[in-house]
Amino acid sequence: MLRGFVWFMERVQTFALNAYFQFLSTSVVIVKVSKKKHQLKCYLCNATATTRDHVPPVGLFPHPRPKNLITVPACESCNQKNSLHDEYFRLIVATSSPNSAASLSLLHQRILPRMKRRPALITSFMKSLQWAEIKSKKGIYLGRAKAFTPDELRIQAVIEKIIRGLYYHHQKRALPSDHFIEKYYRNPDLTEEFWKAISSLPRRDIGENGSVFSYRYAVDEQVDANSFWFLMFFDNSFFISRTWKIDNLVSALPTANEE
Repeated sequence: MLRGFVWFMERVQTFALNAYFQFLSTSVVIVKVSKKKHQLKCYLCNATATTRDHVPPVGLFPHPRPKNLITVPACESCNQKNSLHDEYFRLIVATSSPNSAASLSLLHQRILPRMKRRPALITSFMKSLQWAEIKSKKGIYLGRAKAFTPDELRIQAVIEKIIRGLYYHHQKRALPSDHFIEKYYRNPDLTEEFWKAISSLPRRDIGENGSVFSYRYAVDEQVDANSFWFLMFFDNSFFISRTWKIDNLVSALPTANEE
């Protein structure tokens, strides 16, 4: 009887050890799968994300910065590669909004000190000043004066990055590679119907009352990678653009016969 009890206990111990090792091996597999499943990719290049990028650039916000800043996963390279464009964009939108308390705070906190440390930024800005004909809103010629001509390619680079980041933030995936971002429109004259359509979209504010940045967007219900974006900075400078599938762009172009 004692021998039978010892045999029974040995079987129980063997069973317990096997179950324990099985549990360990299963747990290891679960951890690996879980880690792989939740490994984030850069929202721009799809490489492994090692940091997070602010959307829009955090340098646009004076101190104290809002608590609801948006960040998206990014690799180190994509996070840093447009930093000079970000500075240029900040200069453009802040100086275009002289009546904004937030833009004036940013000007004194970040822009002017930065210009003192980096005179090249002033040089770049001054090179954009060119002689131009000045006209009233009714088209009446007022003479010639030095006018600022912004670098549209640099601005487009920042707008594209912001839209890609916001798209990732809301859709939880990167914008597909077969989609492009249309060239922006800055402060265009919009019809009343267009303004009503934009105003019907929910407004999303970053910070208090969106005094630095707010946006509205709409996503196509059938093709969610097709989307419309309205970006407002300092309640004064707004940009309009959309994401569009390349096939749709090609099909929309006129043929030789149509031309």
